[in-house]
Amino acid sequence: MGKIRKILLILGIIIMMIFVAKTNSYATTSNKTEEKEYVYLSDIPYVKDKSFAGDGKSIRLDKNDVNDFITLKVNGSEAPFLKGICAWATSEIVYDLSEYEYDYFTSYIGIDISEQSNYFNTGAKFYIYTSDDGKDWIEQYKSDVLYGWSESQFIKINIKDVNYLKLVADDNSNDWWSAWYDETVWADAKLIKEGYEEDTTTVDFIKTVEEYDEKIKEQSVDDEIAGEYELILLQREFVKNVGYDILQQFVKYSDDYYNAISWLMNDVDNLRLYIIGGKPDGTYLESLKILSQLYSTYKEDLNNEEITENGTVLKDLYRRMMITLSLTHSTKCRFMGWWSN
Repeated sequence: MGKIRKILLILGIIIMMIFVAKTNSYATTSNKTEEKEYVYLSDIPYVKDKSFAGDGKSIRLDKNDVNDFITLKVNGSEAPFLKGICAWATSEIVYDLSEYEYDYFTSYIGIDISEQSNYFNTGAKFYIYTSDDGKDWIEQYKSDVLYGWSESQFIKINIKDVNYLKLVADDNSNDWWSAWYDETVWADAKLIKEGYEEDTTTVDFIKTVEEYDEKIKEQSVDDEIAGEYELILLQREFVKNVGYDILQQFVKYSDDYYNAISWLMNDVDNLRLYIIGGKPDGTYLESLKILSQLYSTYKEDLNNEEITENGTVLKDLYRRMMITLSLTHSTKCRFMGWWSN
């Protein structure tokens, strides 16, 4: 298995090099600002020379400081977010909006739910400013002190005829050594147009673990639909591993994501290969992004019925390669190290 894994890794590197250009431009091509009623702030560039995060940390997009989902308390429950901005306080993040025609800025704000402690916990305050020239700023919003256990706040700010937007999180402390547990997040941060309404629908082929449990009770391994029984079991395991809320957000992010996850989840052979492949080397979310990119680029190869001299049907080989690569390339791959193991 070691040699096979190395071969697949080599093939993976070659394939990844072929479509790296598509990968790098993926977010912008699937979310064109001129075609949508909204755009995520984490999908457009912030002004780097005017932006910073506290404690010498970097501003993180779509994940918290430990590469996990941004998570806030919403309506009393933990809610993960696919999109958002994370920055240790004190931080400032500036956006040039002059090239965008949107009417409001919306976001859930708060401290990532992982940041909870009764000791040395100063929390943070959130501020929002707008400007015409990027120099003179007008305060548009100021929050109370928020903590990791606080209910998140939803904000909506008018940005009509505004050229610059500045998001500030203050560590609420006069002493650098007493500022703790202040990983601030701007979750689901978006620029939206007048009249935009949030999509609250759910994708039918993704169900909750509880719904799969009910479906399993209705099935029997002795039934003629044993194949469907296995698919339900695999779907339950997949949703449990990745997370229902994140999967729902993921498939609604772009058509490419939707098509890839539909292909994966609604075919028992596909899902079996993914599940038995084990936990991704990185995160499930990064694994699914890679799989979506591979599927979008090479899905026509999955119809190749050609058979090799060894009796391998090429479409089956390509499917295995796609799924394997999505698991092994969901984190940064080194060119050395694994080669010599």
